[in-house]
This record gives sequence, structure tokens and C-alpha cells, in this order.
Amino acid sequence: IIVPFLSFYFLKDWRELRNIFVDLFNYEDQERVHHMLDEIGTTLSAYVNGLGKLCLLSAFCISVGLAAIGVDYALVFGFVAIFAELIPVVGSLLGAVPAVFVAYGQEPTMAYYAAAFYLIYYQIDANLIMPRLMGSKINIHPVVLIISLLIGAKLFGIIGMVFAVPVAAVYKVLYKELWHVGTCPDAPKAEVENKEDQTKENENKEGATLKSIVDKQFKLHKN
Repeated sequence: IIVPFLSFYFLKDWRELRNIFVDLFNYEDQERVHHMLDEIGTTLSAYVNGLGKLCLLSAFCISVGLAAIGVDYALVFGFVAIFAELIPVVGSLLGAVPAVFVAYGQEPTMAYYAAAFYLIYYQIDANLIMPRLMGSKINIHPVVLIISLLIGAKLFGIIGMVFAVPVAAVYKVLYKELWHVGTCPDAPKAEVENKEDQTKENENKEGATLKSIVDKQFKLHKN
């Protein structure tokens, strides 16, 4: 019950909550944390956008396919496919069973066509459409997405598959931002510091040379 309210406040006050979280870190790390949270927010937003397009595409294909076969209530089953797309593996089964039963009630042969259509579509969806569409949105290779789904299913079952893609996207951002922390990010700073040191050394050398010239001129003038 509390999840919808939390989701509402997270969406409504995201910037304020982000600033509160950033303030918990040292001043030197706040810029990095701020940038990291922005990257995570952008990635998750792209994931939700891709998931929405995936659900609409599934609804369209299911509606058109069932209507072509001749199954009644094709639009209703297309609407059911939107929610079925949110649940990996089990969702496709839950969306297909009612349509197959309705088709069987119309004509037994039609039920076989409907079952074959669902089987073919969801195989294409799981192995081709979803990895390519989601991968392009969150900039992750389709092979990595498939592997993340397999790992999520192995560790946590259906729940793991539901959260596998967003977790992989967040992990990608953390890996990019935190890998070699203290070396790569600070390399430009080190180069700047080296250049500043070299400039100071050159200035000191020029100052010493100018001073020696002035001293010589002063001695000559004195003699």
C-alpha cells in the first residue's frame, strides 16, 4: 500500500531528495555524487521510456495477430499484453492462456494457431526486440542484458528478472563513475598541477637570470 505513495513523492520531490542525499557527503565528493545521481536518474528514465514503448509494441502486435487469426476480443488481449510485458516469463504465460481458451471456445483449431502465435511472438520479443530496444535506450549491449536476465532469474527467480535490467543499468553507471576512482578522474588535475609547477619553475629561473644580469650591470657600473 505504501509503495505508490513513496513512488509519488520520489517523482514529485526528486531534486530535493537528491540534494539532501548529496549533502550527506564531504564537500569534495558532492560534485561527483551529484553527477552520479543525475546519470542514474537519466538511465532509469530511459529504461522506463523503453519499457513503455515495449509494452505498446506488444499490445499492438498481439491485437493485430489475434485479430488476423480471428480470435474474439483481440483488443482486450492486447491491453492485457501491456501488463504481461512487465513480468518476464510468467507474464507471457498469463497473457496467452486466456486468449487460447477463448480461441478454443470458438474453434479448437484456432486455439492451436493462437498458442503458436504467442509462442513465436514472445520468443522474438525476449531474444530480439527487448534486448535491442532496451539496450539502445540505456546504452547496454543486448548480450549483457540477456546475461543480466539469466543471472537475475538464477539468483532471485521472477523478481530477479523484473529488476535485472534496471540494476544492470545502475551498475553500469556506478562502474563508469567509480572505477579507478582517485586516479583516472584526477588525472586532468594532476596534469594541471604539473603544468603549474613547471610554469613556476620557469618563472623562478627567469627571475634568477634577470637578477644575475642586474647584479652584473650594477657591478660594472660601480667599477
